[in-house]
Amino acid sequence: MKRPILLIASTFLFSTTLVLYPIVSTEQTTVQAQEASLNSAEAYYNRGFSYAEQGKYELAINDYSQAIKINPNYADAYINRGTSYAKQGKYELAIADFNQAIKIRPNRVRSYTSRASSYALEGKHELAIADFNQAIKIDPNDAPSYIGRAGSYTIKGKYELAIASLNQAIKIDPNYADAYISRGGTYALEGKHELAIADFNQAIKIDPNYALSYIGRANLYVVQGKNKLARTDLEKAKQLLQVQGDASTVLTEEVDRILKALP
Repeated sequence: MKRPILLIASTFLFSTTLVLYPIVSTEQTTVQAQEASLNSAEAYYNRGFSYAEQGKYELAINDYSQAIKINPNYADAYINRGTSYAKQGKYELAIADFNQAIKIRPNRVRSYTSRASSYALEGKHELAIADFNQAIKIDPNDAPSYIGRAGSYTIKGKYELAIASLNQAIKIDPNYADAYISRGGTYALEGKHELAIADFNQAIKIDPNYALSYIGRANLYVVQGKNKLARTDLEKAKQLLQVQGDASTVLTEEVDRILKALP
């Protein structure tokens, strides 16, 4: 049986919380420029970042590994290597790197949210929630932590807790489209379709080029029998997804499936 598109979207949102730390220096931002000066951990880290930004995760992992070899206490290199592993679906390796980053710098929010996202993508939502809680304890104003925690709550069917977490994220950042998308998805799973549509509308107002908003709203239009509106949203989402690369492949396939099923 196909998973509901809204739960697939929640999984996609977990992947968006796996972020790379920025390069150390802005003087050399391209791979070509960095190749001339690979004489420090930072140089390998910078080139690894450039590779990862291009989706060349194996090359990025090699450079992060070299940076770690030079500086075994380079917490950001562990975080970014772990993120690259997670982008490849190698969650055990990713979690091992996030564990090491936490050991080196135990108060870094992104180490916990990255590990939490990897746990969530493995289906280990209790562990994910614990890590998101720890991130929130370190920084109560980190909106992505609330969104990530809400995703795990939603998948576990704890909708009220998810909504409360998302309300807090929106309070912190009223212009955070992901928070409205997540809350809209949770409202939809509760059967509160009008509230869900209102949230997807708000997400589109904030970012008209975010495909997930159109996908979520289209699902609700299908449920309401508004097939013409659903088709318009799905075609818009498909157009936007075409420029987002491999990370959106699953969503593109689901959009195609729903379009074919529409009368």
